[in-house]
Amino acid sequence: MKLRIVLLSAAFILSNALLAQGIKSLTKGQKIVQLQNNTMNMKMEVMGQEMEQKMSMNTTGELSIAELKEDGVKIEMKQTKMKMHTSVMGQEIDLDTDNPDDEKSKQLASSLNKIITVLTDKNSLITDMQLDEQTKALMNSNLVAGMAVGQPLSFLLMLPEKLALNSAWKISYGTDSTIKAVYNYTVTSIDNGLVNLAFTGSMNMSTTTQTNGMSVVMKMNGPINGTATVNTKTFFVVKRTTTMDMKGNTEVAGQTIPFGMKATTEEKYNY
Repeated sequence: MKLRIVLLSAAFILSNALLAQGIKSLTKGQKIVQLQNNTMNMKMEVMGQEMEQKMSMNTTGELSIAELKEDGVKIEMKQTKMKMHTSVMGQEIDLDTDNPDDEKSKQLASSLNKIITVLTDKNSLITDMQLDEQTKALMNSNLVAGMAVGQPLSFLLMLPEKLALNSAWKISYGTDSTIKAVYNYTVTSIDNGLVNLAFTGSMNMSTTTQTNGMSVVMKMNGPINGTATVNTKTFFVVKRTTTMDMKGNTEVAGQTIPFGMKATTEEKYNY
């Protein structure tokens, strides 16, 4: 359970399409609050039977600009709050890190406020992730670092030099061995220093983890779409909604398990 929660949180924070000129708008010591509302519905077939898992999760995260250098930036990020509901095989699970009376929620709360250090190059593409020992114990650190490397920071979105209604451009990032994403953006309106965007695209994801001494290979791909509002001067994302419809397979112990996953992420950033 903890593995799934942490991986999803990291992926939502790090996997959206962004670039960098806005790195010049950052200041050392600056803090950015990220609010996310995530929903997911996954269906899989195991031994001829269909299983369905539904999850909703609200998180609050904080990102702090630790260092600004010519060749990149150092960011320290952490989760400060988490609330989730999971429904799987008729079992309902509710967790809330603000609920001190629930033992499982208290265990989840103990994983909060653990610093994950993110390093980028001068274009704000992630080059490395450094995790504390407790976080490493909760998840496959090599997997998360591999997913992050080569991807952009989540609170910055590259904009063309000249913006106009219906302006369109394309951004792609990632590698075939982890996450490869393509985004096609279109300007829907510009008002008071903010640009509203609609986007479509696709994502291809491939990961390998170790669970109980066994290799677990997961591959999935599918379309993505959504909307975003961005500050035209700083390139800071104000809010974004992303929807994906993924299909894929999990390979473990010689078995191949097909699955489908639909997910929506709503993000807001306070600077």
